[in-house]
Amino acid sequence: MAAFKEWAKAESLETAGGIEQLKGTSIAIDGADYLNSILTSTATREPLLPALGGLPFALQKNVDRDLKNFEEADVRPIFVFSGLDVASWDYSMVGKESRKVVKTLEDAWTAYDSGRADDAVTAFGKVCEC
Repeated sequence: MAAFKEWAKAESLETAGGIEQLKGTSIAIDGADYLNSILTSTATREPLLPALGGLPFALQKNVDRDLKNFEEADVRPIFVFSGLDVASWDYSMVGKESRKVVKTLEDAWTAYDSGRADDAVTAFGKVCEC
């Protein structure tokens, strides 16, 4: 999805406007990209999630807020999920990314164990960026 966003920006195909411009319409939203934006946006991401595990505490709140905004604007969102294309996975890349995440988690726990709470929170937050 990042490649598409970069291409659209480079071609000046991005536009911004108020949600009211879409009143009475249905829009398709890339579900994976939408969730990823919630999980990685500085306004909504939860930096301690990798330490605590499970689902993000505020995920449902954020999704419910967005759905309410769509409803109030009379816009019908249709979330599209592409599914998994396991056949095209580059397993060497998956392994490399996994090792990167493990190293970041180790650094976060080391900071925590050393009593550096602020550094630990920052380090755990970096796991979401990997």
